[in-house]
Amino acid sequence: MKNLYQSIFQEAYQKLNIAQKSAVDHIEGPVLCVAGPGTGKTELLAVRIGNILNKTNIGPSGILCLTYTEAGVTAMRQRLRKYIGPESFKVNIHTYHGFCNMVISENLPAFSEYGELQQIDDLQKLELMRKLIDGMSMDNPLKKLKGDPYREKGKLSNLFSHMKRENWSTEYIINAVDRYRDQLMVDENFLYNRRTKNKETGIYSEVGDPNLNKIGKEMARYDNLIAGAQEFSTYQTLMYKNKYYDFDDMILWVLDKFNHDENLLLNYQERFQYILVDEYQDTNGSQNELLYKLANYWERPNLFVVGDDDQAIYRFQGANVSNIIDFKMSFDPKEIVLTENYRSTQAILDASKNLIEHNEDRLASKFENIDKNLHAATQNNTPNEKPKISICNNPVQEEAHIIEQINELLNQGVQYKDIAIIYRNHKHAQDLIQYFKYSKIPFNLTKKENILNQIIVKKLVNLLSVIGAEYKFPDQISNLQLEIMYYDFLEINPRDIGRLSYHLYASSVEGNKISWRDSISNRKILDEWEMSDVDKILHFSRKLESWIAAIPNHTLQSWIEIVMTESGLLRSILNNSDATNEMEAVKVFFEWVKDLSVSNIELDIESLLELINTMNENGISKDFNKIFSHENGINLMTAHGSKGLEFEYVFMIKMTQDIWANKSSSQFEY
Repeated sequence: MKNLYQSIFQEAYQKLNIAQKSAVDHIEGPVLCVAGPGTGKTELLAVRIGNILNKTNIGPSGILCLTYTEAGVTAMRQRLRKYIGPESFKVNIHTYHGFCNMVISENLPAFSEYGELQQIDDLQKLELMRKLIDGMSMDNPLKKLKGDPYREKGKLSNLFSHMKRENWSTEYIINAVDRYRDQLMVDENFLYNRRTKNKETGIYSEVGDPNLNKIGKEMARYDNLIAGAQEFSTYQTLMYKNKYYDFDDMILWVLDKFNHDENLLLNYQERFQYILVDEYQDTNGSQNELLYKLANYWERPNLFVVGDDDQAIYRFQGANVSNIIDFKMSFDPKEIVLTENYRSTQAILDASKNLIEHNEDRLASKFENIDKNLHAATQNNTPNEKPKISICNNPVQEEAHIIEQINELLNQGVQYKDIAIIYRNHKHAQDLIQYFKYSKIPFNLTKKENILNQIIVKKLVNLLSVIGAEYKFPDQISNLQLEIMYYDFLEINPRDIGRLSYHLYASSVEGNKISWRDSISNRKILDEWEMSDVDKILHFSRKLESWIAAIPNHTLQSWIEIVMTESGLLRSILNNSDATNEMEAVKVFFEWVKDLSVSNIELDIESLLELINTMNENGISKDFNKIFSHENGINLMTAHGSKGLEFEYVFMIKMTQDIWANKSSSQFEY
């Protein structure tokens, strides 16, 4: 480490507490670091990497750091750059998928069988699921003979993704169900508690005998799970035949090569002498197996994992505890627990402890030596007040109460940016968002939304639909013909559209039917119908004819660009209050059409509209980030999105059982 950064590193090291220093200093052998919220985990990882470089002969390229998100990769590299400078770019910091992509790109001949595959999208997956279900035998419980024959597609897709993420085979699932059946045979809830006669056979079951009828009903719930798991290999074959792969396949490819190519695995085992893993509680089965493959070359690998079973986001509680327990059993690691919290007051930490202790599957309840009671590291000027619980009679009263509390804080001199409102899903804050917009209260919010649900994109799609319909089926009657004329960017007088609608209807009743397209192009007719701005309507008509004529002479994307520009749609966006988000939605839509055109050179407006209709019918979205940003704004976010952030004043809303409780069943899960 160069002298320029040595002092910065030493300063950061000296600021660490005893437990953090222990985690940084134990660079040899396996280490399990249980890091509660606000305990300085990210800083610790960066300083630990600096310490490895400081105390060993290993270069930065011999270190592998795995984290869960691209945002985590960026944050880690920025933090590391502060301590070791340009050398930070030589440290291998990846997500699991990023690491696998690196392995594949460095060994293209070994992965040549996957070279022609393209990543499957949601529409292609929908079509593949339909093919899969169509090919099932008539007695398959997943093949529905009444109603929607494809209603199991969502659950099947979810099951297959889960099998890939956890690296579960069909046999594994069947064996797991069999083990569950065996457990029920001795479960007191499924045993007879009195001598019972079978009405059909006349045979008596004694106290303590398994209640086979009750067990059978319970196990029937798993028939669809087994049937779905048995279709997994067929699904994978369909994927390969259609030259598709999905995001989860990349890890499985690398695992397969590591299992069958000892030299390939050995190369990466020897290259990475030190491995660090962030957010270990969220590591799934296939990722965990990949990690074990890399580490198992050494009897005592230099493997450092940091996580907290109480902070699982991507895995359910029981799974992440199992992860950490398996790590303890496999590697007998040095165990370090970080309990000094730098984010909250002791009153908040105590309240959090009382809440989380209701979870039964916790490390602290399974291992006496793991004490996860958090302590406020610094008692600054923040009052040590207990969290306040406000009980409201209904959502409207709750929102009014929050607004009242915010106004009180503002009167005390608190700034908007120091306030956060946290909720489970963005929909739970919709009424507050509308109030903030109406009251011109600044706020910060980033949320994913479907571009196809954005008003500006709906207007564009409807306009394209009318033009496309007139190209293929001229003079067909459609409600959209008059609707699009109301769009503000066309600047047609709404009263004229109303008159046009009346006269078109009257002419059809009187037997003198005239088409919409002919009427808007005929000055004489428009004058007779007393239009106030005939030139505007004629201008639109000329543009319409131009757009129709342009369809066969341009690619789909260039034609759409012409319509967006000449219609005034793009110009109108710039004058709107939400111009940034509207422009982003239109941009994402246009880029999406370009991508579709690359993969399907035959794509035309008709097939595009059919595709959009299919997406809408099946709940398939094309997302973009809708952003509301203000330097001094109230911060609105989901509980998921708030992880790792801190604010002076926090409101948690809609804290009711029906909103926050885990749903045990879902239309997407078996």
